[in-house]
Amino acid sequence: MRHNLYSDKLESLLFAVGAKKFVIFSFPRTRSNLLCNHLDSHPNIICHYEVFHQDEVYVVGGYDRVLGLASPTDTAARDADPLDLAGCLYQADLSGRAKAIGFKMFPEHNADVRRALAKDSSVLKILLTRDPIYAFTSWKIALADDEWTNYTATQPREKSTVVDLDEFIAWYYRIADYFEEIKMLARENGSSCMDVKSLDVADGTAAALIAMQLGLIPAEVKSDLRPQNTLDLQKRIENYETVRAELMKRNLGCLLPEKGEIPIQSRSTS
Repeated sequence: MRHNLYSDKLESLLFAVGAKKFVIFSFPRTRSNLLCNHLDSHPNIICHYEVFHQDEVYVVGGYDRVLGLASPTDTAARDADPLDLAGCLYQADLSGRAKAIGFKMFPEHNADVRRALAKDSSVLKILLTRDPIYAFTSWKIALADDEWTNYTATQPREKSTVVDLDEFIAWYYRIADYFEEIKMLARENGSSCMDVKSLDVADGTAAALIAMQLGLIPAEVKSDLRPQNTLDLQKRIENYETVRAELMKRNLGCLLPEKGEIPIQSRSTS
């Protein structure tokens, strides 16, 4: 580890000696918060959240101070040396029992860190995906309401949105290119990625599979997060028939499945 503004902060900590490193590469509205909750509830896993969010450093409680940040909104200090901060985060263990440490990254997060982790064969790279049209419409609804999580409502909200087809297709290919780059960098450096579907998150299956991949025994998952929207596509998309017809016209009908989850594909295969 390089010796800079973060390094001194680790001298009095319990180091996570031999802890395995992982990163969850995903995008908004994939149940990634729920997966992080589940993983962090494991007694031997520390799972941070959006460490490289543009407005805030979302780490597990207390780790912002460990990293020398004035507050969780001290993104300037984080961005002074993001690669070193990530390295320090992988070594910081306030619990004294961490055997695996990780966090999640989205396409808009620090590209240098993303590429460095994709190339690092010592990091387990988890690709968390969700059916694109469900994720996109969920994102648009959350964006409009500025409601990103649900810890209180006993019933899921039932809200809908109008889909701008060109916006959706551009969003889809941006996500596809993001995953394609990660997989390419991993392959070029002799490592692979672990594919996880959003549908496997809610019941703890995804967390159990990841724990086993990290060499750990799965534990009971815990989270206070609740579903936000359970509407099917026909009710969720206000202009569903128009979107469906236009996608069929463009030979992209596969992006609007009647049921089940479809994978994110690269431009060359979609």
